[in-house]
Amino acid sequence: MTATYTFVTTAPTPVGAAKHRLFIGTTATSPTNDTFTEVADVEQLPDFGAAASPVKTQTLNSGEITSKGVQTFGGGDIILVKRAGDAGQTALIAAGQDFSGLNYNLRIIGPDKVASTGTGTIYDIKALIMGTPTQIGTANNVLKLKITAGFNSDVVTTAAT
Repeated sequence: MTATYTFVTTAPTPVGAAKHRLFIGTTATSPTNDTFTEVADVEQLPDFGAAASPVKTQTLNSGEITSKGVQTFGGGDIILVKRAGDAGQTALIAAGQDFSGLNYNLRIIGPDKVASTGTGTIYDIKALIMGTPTQIGTANNVLKLKITAGFNSDVVTTAAT
């Protein structure tokens, strides 16, 4: 008798980048009780999440050796289409002008809600907003804000509902 095997794979549908929303909170210790304001017209978000920095050394007998170094949490440039009067962009600019050294709560909500009344995946990150320069670009561009953020915490992820 020959055995018959049936393999069924049900991979989850990938979540696209479109429709993710960015919110800025305050310098509250916990994002759970913070008040967030949505930021309009986000064009690009930087990578986030914990990763070790590579430490490389070269030895005579082993060649190059790579080890894990200090853990970093990501950061980089958040690119926005500049909107005068947008409360979220105004809050980000104010955070960039705050030299207290305090981290602001950022929240990203994905479009992957499970139920029609649910919420998409929530990513909470603490960030130091280091700069908010305006980018003019060329004649066929719109004005943009380049928000430079340094992430100073691991991402706290809340699953979609």
